[in-house]
Amino acid sequence: MTRHRLAILALTAAAQSAHAQSVTITASHNDPDGIVAPGQLVSIRLSIAHDGFFMLGDWRGDAAASPDIGTASPAQSSTLAPSSLVSLGTPTAGSIRNVVIGATSPFFSPGPYVPFAAPDFEFMRYDWVAPAQPGTVAFDWVPDPAFPLVQGYQTALSIPLIPYPTTYLGTTLTVIPAPAAAPLLLAAA
Repeated sequence: MTRHRLAILALTAAAQSAHAQSVTITASHNDPDGIVAPGQLVSIRLSIAHDGFFMLGDWRGDAAASPDIGTASPAQSSTLAPSSLVSLGTPTAGSIRNVVIGATSPFFSPGPYVPFAAPDFEFMRYDWVAPAQPGTVAFDWVPDPAFPLVQGYQTALSIPLIPYPTTYLGTTLTVIPAPAAAPLLLAAA
């Protein structure tokens, strides 16, 4: 095979593998029907999945409620420990603001690369208390405008972060009005 053909094959393979590279951040909740009463506690979860590259490297943004109502508790993670590269943000109304999650380049780290090399994992969760105001509340990951795409490391020898096509999937909860008799029942208790 000539050098020219090898170069074409290499470029074709790189273009095909680049097409399959993707990231998805998904917001979900634990309420079975998505209908909640004022004051009801619901767990909001954020997970991330990636395909076509070695490991995740950096993502930043807000776990946002829209409208920003209800009350969010501080975020927790069973897979990420707070560090100089991981901040689970600050609760503000019904959202968690200024989340920053990063990983050191695998080139400089002996591993293990868990959870960043896992194909998918839950990266944070928080409790949300439904407001008295009825209506539909959407929960989404809203990326930091300066970092709109999740970045990752192509291989175990990669040093620079590469931005990857990212899809954001949200969820909703519908807050229904409390029954008129509820305050009377609570007062009698």
